[in-house]
Amino acid sequence: MEPKIVHKEAFKVVGLKYWGNDPVNNCPKLWRDFMERYSEIENVIPSQEHYGIMCTRKEDFVDGKFDYIASAEVSSLDKIPVGMVGAEIPEATYAAFTHKGKLDSLQDT
Repeated sequence: MEPKIVHKEAFKVVGLKYWGNDPVNNCPKLWRDFMERYSEIENVIPSQEHYGIMCTRKEDFVDGKFDYIASAEVSSLDKIPVGMVGAEIPEATYAAFTHKGKLDSLQDT
């Protein structure tokens, strides 16, 4: 799948985080867990979009491991549910991939 290159202003997200190097076997479960807990997130900005944010700093990149956050955009990071994380995502140009279909086929996106 070809990414869509988009510019996005800075935004905030709350969600569940995975850190590792096996996204094929872990990210679909992370998304299922996130969707089960989605209603716990306060200050969600209404949208049909959720964000899978993959990131790692160069100095943290060890053995191919990275952070991945299954998340929703929020207006505030004041109230983050237990077991979830909040992140401020900087304004930047991003490669955006849109997944359509069941979570079990997420790795095909």
